[in-house]
Amino acid sequence: DATRTELEVLRAERPALTSGGVRRDADHAQAGRAIEAALCLSSGLPEKQVGQWYDEKTMNAALAGDLRGAGLHTLMYETIRAAGDHIRPGRVDNETIRAAFAADRRLIQAAAGFSTVSLSGILSNVANKTMLAAYTAVESVVAMFSAETDVNDFKEVTRYRLTGNGVFEKVGPDGELKHAGLSEQSYTNKVETYGRMIALTRQMMINDDLGAFLQIPRIIGRMSALKREEAVFELLLSNPGTFFSAGNKNFVSGADTALSIDALTKAEQLFLDQTDSEGKPILLTPAVLLVPSSLKVAAQVLMTETRVNETTSADKPKPAVNPHAGKWKPVASPYLNAQGLTGGSAKAWYLFANPADVAAIEIAYLRGKRTPTIESGDTDFNTLGMQWRGYFDFGVAMQDFRAAVKSKGEA
Repeated sequence: DATRTELEVLRAERPALTSGGVRRDADHAQAGRAIEAALCLSSGLPEKQVGQWYDEKTMNAALAGDLRGAGLHTLMYETIRAAGDHIRPGRVDNETIRAAFAADRRLIQAAAGFSTVSLSGILSNVANKTMLAAYTAVESVVAMFSAETDVNDFKEVTRYRLTGNGVFEKVGPDGELKHAGLSEQSYTNKVETYGRMIALTRQMMINDDLGAFLQIPRIIGRMSALKREEAVFELLLSNPGTFFSAGNKNFVSGADTALSIDALTKAEQLFLDQTDSEGKPILLTPAVLLVPSSLKVAAQVLMTETRVNETTSADKPKPAVNPHAGKWKPVASPYLNAQGLTGGSAKAWYLFANPADVAAIEIAYLRGKRTPTIESGDTDFNTLGMQWRGYFDFGVAMQDFRAAVKSKGEA
């Protein structure tokens, strides 16, 4: 009959199968990449950005008519087809979902890992790309004044900064070089894990709702960036161990510390006058001017305008030239404002050294992974769906007090 004839034609057109019924044709890898790219486009990622991840041939296939607008249904049917199975296209139901899951397991088992066409593998890749796009879209500022490093595990690590005492000395006639002393300074850091589960539910699959599934990776990406930002500013504002203090010569207060040319001059001098344990200059200079959002415009003006008008008493004439224009990168953050974080202030501001030289704050990541991760996991037997876990491993710690100066901005 017609149904039997259609089935036989489909089987005849299908490429030869290896044991386990997994397709091994040359276009298999290309098909997987094309489906993945098509899902990225369907999720709302810009075509220009997706084109940076895939080659031209893959993008052309993803934009072709049969994959344009691809969703979860497309991926399920392609997974079933890649495993050498057949199910009549139409309304997706429990039978379709189970067939896609069974095909996915066979593909993964036969490939000893994720196959190039795989329901879980492709969705993991799309979720990771969606999450990364959301993570990088957040306008983070902490990396501009914090050092970034890596650790091997979750144990508390002790870092040592070795500071040379003194400078080179003239070599005498005998050619003997004297040993330089090293003063040891230590600080600790510890990586923690932040994360959340993601589920692909039966309702999402039946509704072909790719957007609902990818909404959580987007949230994880954005929340990961915000969590890192918040952790750094919480630490900074808590001032652990009186990091910013008169004793460390990196803190000033008073009415004359409100953001202005004179206040910048005063803070810069504190920076330039920092010394080693022998009281000798270390020649450290600021690179970043960090201010609360309430002072953003004022900081930008001071860093760009060469001529400004400042109020002064009549008997103390003052040049209108701004000596600090263009010196440092102005960076603003609302986390510094008094908005729920202990120690916040709408008037206090900071100067930071280039973290590549000497850093006041360190962000540590686990084994070089500096962005959040999404990976697949097993669901309960009675759950008709799939799940993933998204997580981010990092820790923050204060480092060298000589790499930052804080001005209270008020008495």
